[in-house]
Amino acid sequence: MLRLERMTISGFKSFSDRTDARFPTGITAVVGPNGCGKSNLGDAINWVLGEQSAKTLRGKSMADVIFSGSERRKPQGMAEVSLHLANDASDLPDDRHSVVITRRLFRSGESEYLLNGARSRLKEIQEILRAEHVGAKTYATIEQGKIDQILNAKPKERRLIIEDAAGISGFKHKRRLAELKLEATQANLLRVQDILGEVTRQINSLKRQAARARRYKRLRDDLRAKERIRFGLLAREMDARLDGLRRDETARREEEVAAATRLAGLDAELTARRAALDEADRLYREAAETLHRLELDIDREEARIRHCRERIADADEAARRAVEESSGLAARVSETDARRDAHRATVEAEAAAVAALGERLGERQAALGAASTRVDETRASLEALRRTVFDSMNRAAELRNRRRTIEEA
Repeated sequence: MLRLERMTISGFKSFSDRTDARFPTGITAVVGPNGCGKSNLGDAINWVLGEQSAKTLRGKSMADVIFSGSERRKPQGMAEVSLHLANDASDLPDDRHSVVITRRLFRSGESEYLLNGARSRLKEIQEILRAEHVGAKTYATIEQGKIDQILNAKPKERRLIIEDAAGISGFKHKRRLAELKLEATQANLLRVQDILGEVTRQINSLKRQAARARRYKRLRDDLRAKERIRFGLLAREMDARLDGLRRDETARREEEVAAATRLAGLDAELTARRAALDEADRLYREAAETLHRLELDIDREEARIRHCRERIADADEAARRAVEESSGLAARVSETDARRDAHRATVEAEAAAVAALGERLGERQAALGAASTRVDETRASLEALRRTVFDSMNRAAELRNRRRTIEEA
C-alpha cells in the first residue's frame, strides 16, 4: 500500500517559501496556535490529490490557493504541492518504489499534474490512487469536521464510506465507467446503424444513378452517331453553299472590276466636266469683268449725257435770252425805222448788232443740233451696251445652269 512520506509545499496559501513536511512511520501530530496554517496542510493534501472545489478548500476561486503576499513578501505567481508516497507491497509495478504526485497552478489559470516528474493526466493519477484507496473524497483523508459528518451521516452515506474502505467503490467506479462505455458503444452502434441505413439508401440512389448514367451513356452514343450523320449532311450542304458562294464571289469580283472601270471612266468624265466647269467659271468671271467695265462705261456715258443735257439746258436758256433780245431788237428796229432818217448812223449800228446776234444765234442752234446728235449717239450706244449686258447676263445664266448640271452629274 502507499504510505505518505513527505510533502513539499511552495506558494500554497500561507506557505510562501518552499517547505518540506515529513511524515515518519506511525502517527504524526501537527500542533500550533490558531491561524498558524495547520488546516492548510490538509487542504494541500486534498488539493494535490485532485480536489476541484474551491469551496472545499475554503476559498472563493481556485486562484485563492496561491500565496497573495503580505506586507513584507510579494505575491507568488504559482502554487505547487508535491506528495511523496512510498510503495510498500502495493499493487503498483515494482519499478515504482516511490510515487511523487505534483500539482501546479499558475495565476493565469493554467494547471498541470506531474507523476514522478513527468506530465500526466488527472485521470491516470486518480486510477492509481483509487487502486490504493487514496483520494480527495475517500475515507483516507478526513479533515476537520469530517468525523461529526460521518457520525451524523445517513445510512446511505455510511454505506458509501464502508464501501470505499472495503475497496468496493473502485469496482463501482470501474463498473460505472464500463456502463458509460457500453452506453457510448450502444450509441455508436445506433449511429452505425443509422449510417448503414443512410449508406444503404445512398447505395440504392447511386445504383439508380448508375443505371441512369448507363442509359445516358447509351443515349449519348446514339445521339453522337446521329449527330455525326447530321453533321456530315450539314457539311455537304455547307460545301455546296460554299461553292455557290465562291461562284457568287467570282461574279461579284468581275462586277467589281467592271464597276471599277466604269468608275474610272466616270472619274475621267468628272475631271473633264470639272475642267469645263473651271473654264465656265473663268468665262463667267471674264463676262462679269466685261459687265463691270460696261457698267462703268454706262455710268460714264450717263454722266456725259447729264453733262450734255445741262449744256442743252444752258443753250436753251441762251436761245431764249437771244429770242428775247431779238424781240427787243425788233421793237427797237421798228422804232429806228421811224427814226431812221434821223438816226441812220444809229440804225446801221443796231443792224450790225442784230446781224452779230443772228450769227451768235446760228452758232447756238448749230451747237444745239450737234448736242442733240451726240445725245442720240449716246442713247444708241447706251442701248447697245444694255443689249450687250443683257446678252452677258443670259450667257452667265446659261453658264450657271451648265455648271449646276455638271455638279449634279
